[in-house]
Amino acid sequence: MSCRYTEKDIYVAAGSGFANLKKLARADLKKRWKTLTREQKFAAGRALVFMDDVAAEPAKYFSRANTQDAWCFRAEYFAGHKNLDDIADAYYIVEDPQGIVSNKAAAAMQGELGHEFYRFCNAVQHWEYDRTSNKDIYRATAPKFANEIVEMSKRYQELVAISQTNPLLRPIKQLLHNFQR
Repeated sequence: MSCRYTEKDIYVAAGSGFANLKKLARADLKKRWKTLTREQKFAAGRALVFMDDVAAEPAKYFSRANTQDAWCFRAEYFAGHKNLDDIADAYYIVEDPQGIVSNKAAAAMQGELGHEFYRFCNAVQHWEYDRTSNKDIYRATAPKFANEIVEMSKRYQELVAISQTNPLLRPIKQLLHNFQR
């Protein structure tokens, strides 16, 4: 399976996707701001700042070179303290890079948007780890995740455009968007 996107294209799409998810989270927060406690507002603000950083440098949070050693350490530490026979089980229990990023950004999102953010993180992490794997079977799936990242990023851009539309025209644009899908 060949990929029609370069590594740079995917990083740009990932950055754009995270930036647009942040815009959607900010718009959603704006709607429910008055219902949040002071602590929730501070947590949401920190989460939005974190999302800016992820959008600026997705590789910092998802690349194998930047995350694998810490993930291995967490798994080995957990396996050692819980006396697990198979350390591979620990990798499924401790937080992976997508889990860390999603949890740090969670205070800014709720419901479907939070799930969408996690799905996007999942696609980025799989693309990063699969394309740098030493196994052919994983490298073969990297283009699938690259395509997912680009398509999801385009969809988030459309949703941002709809959310920034005049409130009178927004339902029409939303209807057209849903019809096209």
